[in-house]
Amino acid sequence: MSPGFKMQRTAISLEPDDILRLATIVTDGDKDEAFKFVQEVIATKVECAQSSTHHTAFEGDIGHSPAHYTQKGEGTHTPHEHP
Repeated sequence: MSPGFKMQRTAISLEPDDILRLATIVTDGDKDEAFKFVQEVIATKVECAQSSTHHTAFEGDIGHSPAHYTQKGEGTHTPHEHP
């Protein structure tokens, strides 16, 4: 399945755990883990950010954590809760 990415500037937010995972990948030079990170974190967040019904947490977060996106009118959710 090919992701439905839009070719447009897109902002995503990374949680502290994401930053730690990224730092470990860079330090270790682990290519397999890097690919998994892109699939599991980056691609998921880009797809969510480009959804017309969501906006990034830093564009309207109401204090919920660790959600990265706020579903308009329905609170926050994490990538695993994305429909």
